[in-house]
Amino acid sequence: MANYTITITAAEEIALKPVMSNKQTWLENAIQERARISGDSIIADLLLSTGNLLLIKLISLVIFSENKLLVSIIYQSLQKLYLGYQLLLQRPKAYGL
Repeated sequence: MANYTITITAAEEIALKPVMSNKQTWLENAIQERARISGDSIIADLLLSTGNLLLIKLISLVIFSENKLLVSIIYQSLQKLYLGYQLLLQRPKAYGL
């Protein structure tokens, strides 16, 4: 998990006080929501480019999971799938394509 430190001016702190009763919670929510939006965008782009819904579901598990073992297993599986796909592209006649 990453940690970030930010610095704001006194004026910015005063301006944010009315909307940020708990600064830590507000910042965590803002960053997590932005990460969710980015993850959704990545998934949508992949779905448009590949059309492979199963692959997209696996990738979304990797993006949103905090379980490191699960992420590692899925990532390794995706690498194998990608390598197999690359082989298919290199030898289409051997596979009857």
